[in-house]
Amino acid sequence: MEPKGPTNEMLRIRQIERLSYFVQADQNDEKIFLGDLNIMRWSPLYSLLDTEAKLVKAALCQDYRTTWPTHPAIVRLPRDHYLLSEGLNVERIRTGLDIGSDHLPLIVDIAVADISYF
Repeated sequence: MEPKGPTNEMLRIRQIERLSYFVQADQNDEKIFLGDLNIMRWSPLYSLLDTEAKLVKAALCQDYRTTWPTHPAIVRLPRDHYLLSEGLNVERIRTGLDIGSDHLPLIVDIAVADISYF
């Protein structure tokens, strides 16, 4: 949700708090959380996901790739995020071609860090 005005800002904060809660409550070992959160990495809301939900900032692997807006490229911001649970690694990340959205896609190759076969 685009944070335009105080009502939308409160809704956005609640959405991210709920997302953080659901990620924390999920009992699966491997988690991938990605999307357009309309926040920057330095936002206090971002820390709800990486600190409280215990997700690793795959964003560190992005070389601060900027994805929004698609045009003009000179003023793009990093508003699309990938966070992973420990045990998953980013093998490669790159920005995709303009596909008609106001965001450029991020393409992420993810691998399981330790595969144990029974």
